[in-house]
This record gives sequence, C-alpha cells and structure tokens, in this order.
Amino acid sequence: MSEENKKQILFAVGGTGGHILPAEALAHMLIEEDPQVEILFAGGRLSMNPYFHRDQFDYREVEAESPFRGNPLKALLSLRRGRRECEELIDSFSPSLVVGFGSFYSFPLLWAARKKGIPYILVESNAHPGRVNRLFSLGALYTAIQFPETAERLKGETRLVQMPIWSKRKEKLSKPAAKKHYGLDPDALTLLIFGGSQGADPINEAVSTLPSHRPFQLLHICGTEERAPLLSQRYKEQGVRAHVKSYEEEMDKALAAADLVICRSGAGTLAELISYRIPSILIPWPGAAENHQQKNAEIFAKRGGAILLLQSEIHRLPQALEEAQLRLEMMREALSTSEKPEDLSFQILKGLQMKTPSAKIASHH
Repeated sequence: MSEENKKQILFAVGGTGGHILPAEALAHMLIEEDPQVEILFAGGRLSMNPYFHRDQFDYREVEAESPFRGNPLKALLSLRRGRRECEELIDSFSPSLVVGFGSFYSFPLLWAARKKGIPYILVESNAHPGRVNRLFSLGALYTAIQFPETAERLKGETRLVQMPIWSKRKEKLSKPAAKKHYGLDPDALTLLIFGGSQGADPINEAVSTLPSHRPFQLLHICGTEERAPLLSQRYKEQGVRAHVKSYEEEMDKALAAADLVICRSGAGTLAELISYRIPSILIPWPGAAENHQQKNAEIFAKRGGAILLLQSEIHRLPQALEEAQLRLEMMREALSTSEKPEDLSFQILKGLQMKTPSAKIASHH
C-alpha cells in the first residue's frame, strides 16, 4: 500500500465497557471494510483496562484523570500533560480523523485534535450525553447518536446511526441452535440474565430468589467466578433448568438464545437489544454517571421495547416478569418497527471517501 493512500484514524477512548466495546467493534468494522485504514487507540489507563483487548489493537496510553473525582486541580494538570502527549502523537501519526467515545480518558486527545485543527467526530450511545461529548460537540464534524432525543442536549450537528455491536461480528446462530449450544431446551422460553460490566449482584440475587414454578429456563451470566457454582446449585435444588456462566465472551450466542432479557441499561447493552430485537426488563445501575442508565431505560420503555424496573423496586421483579410475558410479542414488535439508520462505519468511510473491501491495524507503540 503506498504511503499517500494510507488513512490514519486515532480513537480517543478509555473507561468502562460501554465506551471501550463499541470502539473495538467499530475498529473491526472499519479495518474489515477498507485496506487503506490504520487505527491507533489512545487514551487513559488502556494498559490496565479490563475491557480493552490489548492483544487485538495497538494503542498509546496518555495521561488523563477526571476532575469530578478526587483532586480537581491535580486532574486538570494531568489533562494538560496528556494533551501535550497527544499533540506529539498527532505529529507522529498524522491522523486524517479522530473519533472520540466519551469519558475523561478521551479528553486529552480531543483537546489536542481541536487545538491542532484535526477533524473529529464523537460517538454518544447514551440518551443523556456525557460531559466530555457535551463539551466537544460544538467543534465536531458531527456526533453519532443512537437516540433522537440525545440531539437536544448537544450543541453541534448530530447523526442518527446504527451503533457498532461487538457481539455481532460473527454469523448469527438460529434461536434453537443457540439454546442447544447451552444445553437448554430449544423450544422453551429462555430468560437471559446479565449485569453488564458493572453491578450484577442485586440482579443475581433477585433472579435466584424467584418462585421455582416458572414457565421459562434460564441462561444466567452472573459476573463472578465465585457466584456461578452457588447459583447452579440453587437452580438445581429448585428444579429449574438453567445454564450458569461467570462470564460470556461470545455474547452473540447468548443474545441469539434469548426470548427475554433482564439486564442493566447501559448504551452498549441497548444497542444489542435493538440489533437482536429482544424484549427486556431493564434495571438501571443507580451508580451510573448523571443517572444516564435510568434516562436510557426511560426512553427505551417509552418506545414499548422494554419494562423499566428501578433497583429500589427490584422486589417487584416477579410482577414485571408476568407483565413481560403478556407483552412479549408487542415489545418485540416495537423493536422490529424502529427505523434502521446507517452503520456508523459506513458514515465514516463515506466521509473519508473510502470504498474498498478489507484492512489492517497500525503498528505504533
């Protein structure tokens, strides 16, 4: 590939799985679709981030701290040092574009991009945009959003897009085949339970104490190695057909098996529910920044694709399940009729006028 044809893209990213996983999914989509793309991840604490696949992506770690946690002055000095590091990175990597995924770990690179006049776009999957995306939205080419309501809270141009899904990178299994994969009855109603990248314990406890006479089998991803055998034993004693796992790397299979999901309402999770068209009972994580998970869930429930259940009312889970079973078809229908916007990867490639078929990852440390 000739030097002049290369198109470098810097990804400004860090933080929770909700920020990291869509970035990784988008990187895979771009590098599969165009051989002229090189992607380098840059952000705070990537070397220790449990959600970042360091074996699959090259990255540069930069200094970054949130001024809203701990000492604000110390954080601001850290962000300034990070910005200088990012200015040097921009000079050496010469990106055509910077893509920011929110969180203060992405702040220094976006600050440097704006200072050096490098075009950037933002990705905001939440209904209520985070502080960093709100701050940088005015100077962005556009902010890619998942919910139309998000546009009201941003200053610059927005585009409704189909968010990249990490779990959708493989060929989808049929529902019966996915259920068989977990040793479940291919014809029985299947309830998938998972707590996302944070806060699974209250959901685990609420589900495991449901009455044992239930008209569904369980696929339960509980989030901890210690909890899995205890839950398996409890379900066995209750006579409930269940498959329990501590973690699931292949969420595509779990989502394909599900008829109904009980989960948190992080933006990445909701993108998966939209993509797989699965009705859900959403229990927002109360510790989410600016209560954004509840705002996500409220919009999702209003559209008819989910039932909202606050963690403070988790004792009402049996009633919510009864309601969900009655409304299953209507909720599925509400998800099926939503308009499908363009993929974010297509928007980016169109913007960079790249239309060739496959790609490679950058080798910069």
